[in-house]
Amino acid sequence: MKRRSLPWVHAAIGAAIAARPNAGPGARIEAEPQGPRALKIHVDGLVARPVDGPLHLYVAVTEDRLMSQVSAGENRGVRLDHDHVVRNWIGPIALRGNQATFDRVVDVPRLANGNIAVAAFLQDSRTAEVVQAVTTGLCKPS
Repeated sequence: MKRRSLPWVHAAIGAAIAARPNAGPGARIEAEPQGPRALKIHVDGLVARPVDGPLHLYVAVTEDRLMSQVSAGENRGVRLDHDHVVRNWIGPIALRGNQATFDRVVDVPRLANGNIAVAAFLQDSRTAEVVQAVTTGLCKPS
């Protein structure tokens, strides 16, 4: 499938980034394999600017390079490739003051394939604005 560029989206994102103070990331995420099927996740989130509503932290364990062969319907015979498939969704986790900390070991059956990543974001629960988002990139098994 050919990807299309949406200039108006890029311009809106650029304007939103430029309007924010350059305070740095404000969140940190670590993911450490704990054997072939478990991942220790640690997230520290800190809100560096005032936010109107209450904030919540969400964490997602995702898997890339999945595929499915369609056997019926209009896509019969087509192979579909999938990236960023959420395998484990955690949250909402309430912040204490302007920060959140999360520590958990999660079961990840296919950690050994090297296609697992962890993403976390802080969201204003009143406006749905995401005030911070981070990811580990792909986690390599130990």
